[in-house]
Amino acid sequence: MAIQGLDSLNALLKWIVGGLLALATTAVAIQIVVRFILGAIGVNIAAPWTEEVARYSSIWAVFLGVAVLTRQSGLIAVEMFPQLLPKRPGTAVKIAATLISMAFFSAVFLIGLRFTHEGLMETSPVMRLRMVWIHAAIPVGSGLAILNMLAFLLECAFFGRNAVEVEDPEMRLE
Repeated sequence: MAIQGLDSLNALLKWIVGGLLALATTAVAIQIVVRFILGAIGVNIAAPWTEEVARYSSIWAVFLGVAVLTRQSGLIAVEMFPQLLPKRPGTAVKIAATLISMAFFSAVFLIGLRFTHEGLMETSPVMRLRMVWIHAAIPVGSGLAILNMLAFLLECAFFGRNAVEVEDPEMRLE
């Protein structure tokens, strides 16, 4: 049941990541219009907030997106090699890669906690946002990635999930 709850959270996170990417795209488009189109016709205005919006929404999209992709076996660098091997060695490689990835994300999580703590005393230059909200993407995304990898390992160990099988048909090697 906890795994189903995590899957529901991941479904929501997909929408959030899409919204964040749309926000970043919109901010960049506004910046292009303000700098190049309006500037070309002699209207000199500034929209410095667009750079921060694009940057910060992209940061959150990356960390949340990586977390979702770890659950869907969507990290192509990890998926290709195990699929080329016979089932047992492929499974062993996939599980070893997952454990190594968990160790990596654990380190990133701890580093992110330190960054987040330091962000309590910082604000962004233009929008004056507390950087704690931006830096929090690191431990949040890393923590969710670890939970998703744990769910994957639990499914392999107790629910008969094929460790090498890719859920997304577009990502399968045929």
